[in-house]
Amino acid sequence: MTPPSAAPKKTSGTTIDDFEFLSVIGKGAFGKVLLVRHKATRQMHAMKIISKQFLVEMNSVEYMKSEREIMTKVSHPFIIGLKYAFQTDSKVYLIMEYQPGGELFSHLSKEGLLMEAKAKFYIAEMVLAIEHLHSKGIIHRDLKPENVLISAEGHVKLTDFGLAKQVNDGDEVFTFCGTQEYMAPEMILGNGYTQAVDWWSLGALAYEMLIGRSPFETKNKNRKELHKKILTAKLALPKWLSSDAHSLLKSLLERNVDKRLGAGKSSMFVVRGVQALKAHPFFKGIDWNAIVALQVPPPMIPVIHSETDTSNFDAEFTGLPPTDLDCSEFGGDRDTFRGFSFCEGDHHSSIDAKKTHVDDDALVDSIANLVLLRTRSMSRRGSIELGAHEHPPHEETAST
Repeated sequence: MTPPSAAPKKTSGTTIDDFEFLSVIGKGAFGKVLLVRHKATRQMHAMKIISKQFLVEMNSVEYMKSEREIMTKVSHPFIIGLKYAFQTDSKVYLIMEYQPGGELFSHLSKEGLLMEAKAKFYIAEMVLAIEHLHSKGIIHRDLKPENVLISAEGHVKLTDFGLAKQVNDGDEVFTFCGTQEYMAPEMILGNGYTQAVDWWSLGALAYEMLIGRSPFETKNKNRKELHKKILTAKLALPKWLSSDAHSLLKSLLERNVDKRLGAGKSSMFVVRGVQALKAHPFFKGIDWNAIVALQVPPPMIPVIHSETDTSNFDAEFTGLPPTDLDCSEFGGDRDTFRGFSFCEGDHHSSIDAKKTHVDDDALVDSIANLVLLRTRSMSRRGSIELGAHEHPPHEETAST
């Protein structure tokens, strides 16, 4: 008889019964995220549960499929890994790596800001994560502290690919989406954008780590005012920051895409793109090969008392009973979610590419669809998604 520790790995047929529910670590209007234990392997995972009916009502089915598909294509030390995907009649499930360190957002909230040496480590790991995504033709489009998790060892793990987009080299995208404090000017203007929007968002995230607030924040969360500041306001940089940090933030938060650090490609005569970013003086002393090989000790190791410890997550969620999502039955076409199931190591589980194409020209029909509800606290910055060419910087009909 095969002992439990040596149980053969399933390549198909994973179900909800394979997991033990332990804690709630995230919750939103369309689903929840649980800490679970795989009964056979005893490994800990994060289980994201989403209502099929809600996805259909919010016109988000293809985004869900795209998230699942993108996560099967990326494998990197600083990007969250997908282990399994499966479905029931009413719900879809994503089983991902569990990162007990919680969100970078929570650590920033506690510390206020980070010393440069500490911030440099996290920014460097995020540079490598974004570089890997871009090498696969993927734009993340929603970089922010809430979407950066911390592993048990203290390394970053980029997560939440619900708004990520697969593009061909050189293609421009027009969909207005993401979290507005981190949106690049070209996205707000609606003139088309490329992978360079992620470097702007990284600049905004780096600014928040180093200075303790977002670079263009407004007092009353007025969207029109926020967009105006992103497009025109002078970047305020405190004198106590080093000149190298000043230079990095100015270069990433450069409104001219052609001049933005990280954008473009190198040639025989000019170093551009991510290579130029890695060569910036702010990263002096960084051994990029050692960083990606996890050979550089993290500046902070999260306090974790046991494998089931969820103290680094919001108590608003962890105090809830760990149960499956209670939702209405799905009344649509069952073929809508055909091919969703996945198991890590199974190379024959891709969804039909024709069925995962997200139509960026589709317009949103109601204000309710402007807010793509995420599994996070309502006090945090929510992500939005509008149809292509629908850029309302001068309207105040919806806000995040």
